[in-house]
Amino acid sequence: LSQRLNQYAAAINRNFPYQPDMPSLAVIGQGVAEMLANLAGSAVTLPDAELHLSITDPEMYAAFCEARARAAAADAVAAEERQAQEQRDAIAREAALRGTYPGPHVELSTPHLLLKAPAPGGKDVAPITLTNTGTTALTFSWHRAPAAPASLAAQTAAAAAAPPLPCFQLARAEGVLLPGHTHTTDVIFSSAAPGVFSETWELQAHPEVRGADGGPVLLSVRGLGTPEDASGAARAAFADDLAEAEKMRKVRAALARIIADVAPPPEPRTPDVNGDAETAFDAANTGAEPPVYWPGPEGYAALAALYTEARDALIATKAPPVEEDPNKA
Repeated sequence: LSQRLNQYAAAINRNFPYQPDMPSLAVIGQGVAEMLANLAGSAVTLPDAELHLSITDPEMYAAFCEARARAAAADAVAAEERQAQEQRDAIAREAALRGTYPGPHVELSTPHLLLKAPAPGGKDVAPITLTNTGTTALTFSWHRAPAAPASLAAQTAAAAAAPPLPCFQLARAEGVLLPGHTHTTDVIFSSAAPGVFSETWELQAHPEVRGADGGPVLLSVRGLGTPEDASGAARAAFADDLAEAEKMRKVRAALARIIADVAPPPEPRTPDVNGDAETAFDAANTGAEPPVYWPGPEGYAALAALYTEARDALIATKAPPVEEDPNKA
């Protein structure tokens, strides 16, 4: 066998070339089993669902495509509307920065007013300002808006009664307003009787202007007529008395706090005769040579008595002699 293997070794090598080292081989890539496992655990996407639906149910897939097309068209329309609104908002912001708007536009300082005055005879005044925020000159005038229709009974009662006098007046109810200019007028309220009164005034202009809500520019005014107070003087006097009593109460409280914060004076100090004498003695003999020390209360008393005796003797020696009168018997 060895002889035959050696004899046909060349032919064997040609028919069975190099045999690889199987334990050292490595598989590059992904096996079929692993690939199937990954596909089974992966998320299902919309294209995968569409593909599956197109294969399993073509009619439903066609309805789905039609609904998607309608939704895309609606989204496109909404996007165009948003873009147009953004453009309008940009134009409005730019106009607001300039303070003007193209065409006739006005701005009222306030659409509501509340006034109060004693009745009868009282008067209350409040200003309103109209601003031309557009680019067109305006002629305008204020007019009372017609009242809301009342019931038949109310109309009958109103017809039988005397016509009410107007409670509200505008000092300057008309004028011309140039672009960027303002017009200020006073609303005057006065009532002949106590009560609550209201009116609505409408702005009429040429060219026509509209409010922010698309309707006419309106001014709503409301007035309160208060009855005369017969006890006003007595109540005012009582209020003054209360104020005076409160002021005195505060003054008394402030004085009590001040007195409570004042500290009592210290008690008078009993003079220390010995201590004062010692202090005066030390001050008088400071720097004496030889040094002189405080002799104590008894020694100081003896020295004081000796000093007094010596001073009296010195005074006696220096006193002039007394001459006797020879005529004196």
